[in-house]
Amino acid sequence: MKFKYQFNNETVEIDVTDNWGAILFDFDRQEKNNNQTEKRRHCSLNALDQDDNLLPSSGDFSKAFAEKEKIIFFLEQLLPRQRYLLEQVHMHGRPLSEIAAEEGVSVAAISQALKRAEKAFKKIYNPTV
Repeated sequence: MKFKYQFNNETVEIDVTDNWGAILFDFDRQEKNNNQTEKRRHCSLNALDQDDNLLPSSGDFSKAFAEKEKIIFFLEQLLPRQRYLLEQVHMHGRPLSEIAAEEGVSVAAISQALKRAEKAFKKIYNPTV
């Protein structure tokens, strides 16, 4: 069995027995799988910092916490169902279909209720105040 290895400037081909070939093939497969797993696991912190409030790069965390407290205060002003929908979808990432099945209503009904909740939140929340 022939096995190829590629380096920066050359490719080396070696002859190995079938037993060693199976072992080398398995090692290469495991290495490839490990590298793919590592690619999926890593996420840039810059990707999380979409609105400059999640991970302030300046180190001013008090501003981020104050903003979070403000959001929680305004969420408490909403109706319980509106607050529940906003928390489940935006904070916990639950799909609308799951919430609809739980409540025994259509996805369209949950979608409309969520839009009304978002509209109500935007109406009372003013980030410039």
